[in-house]
Amino acid sequence: MSFGENEKINNAIIRSYALMDSNIRNDTHKSYVFSKQIIHDDESLTENEKSEAITLLTKHYDLNKLLYRNLVFCDLAVMILTKTSLEIVVSSNNNL
Repeated sequence: MSFGENEKINNAIIRSYALMDSNIRNDTHKSYVFSKQIIHDDESLTENEKSEAITLLTKHYDLNKLLYRNLVFCDLAVMILTKTSLEIVVSSNNNL
């Protein structure tokens, strides 16, 4: 997985994900906060590299939030459509 053009930054981000346990990895916000802290504490990165890495993490985090919201919206829409379709079928059968 590549986040940007700088291999050093990519490796730092990948390292932050590798250090996460599953309880953190399964929560998008906790994962984001954890990775930011790991990047911030990484002494091998310059301040500019840390800033770029955190910017990349933030873009990735924002995209994940957007995808999750759309997924929840789609699930809700499917449930509503299914319920509505079922009500139409039941009411049609009652008219027979």
